[in-house]
Amino acid sequence: KPSPHPTRTASSDPSCPPYPPSRCPLSFVDTINTLYGTSEQQGRTLTIEAQDHYLSVTTTKGRALILLRLSEALEELAKAEGLQTHRSHWVSLKAVQAHRRVDGRDILVMADGAEVPVARTRREAARDAGLFADKGPAL
Repeated sequence: KPSPHPTRTASSDPSCPPYPPSRCPLSFVDTINTLYGTSEQQGRTLTIEAQDHYLSVTTTKGRALILLRLSEALEELAKAEGLQTHRSHWVSLKAVQAHRRVDGRDILVMADGAEVPVARTRREAARDAGLFADKGPAL
């Protein structure tokens, strides 16, 4: 029975292990390309949220749930203009529309209206990236 998750043949990637013989999970970028097509068709990635062993990826063209660890996606997104704001969230810097504080917690409002939390340990990085309106010291 074929896997419901996108895969590539082992021969197309030398890092793909030989077992199972002809299947290897796609990388994050390959998976997004498989689901949405070329970069013009797939749109910009807005947010990524880890949900158990899956990633909920939101782009300007839609949303997908893919089987991949957040750490693997972050490796591929290292050069992208984005920031991991929380242990389970990554955002595109260009997609952040606003910042607000609710009960002492930082929230980023994205272009699609989604709200993404900012962990206290990542607050300084978010401020340095220009995501906060206030420029005061971290609380």
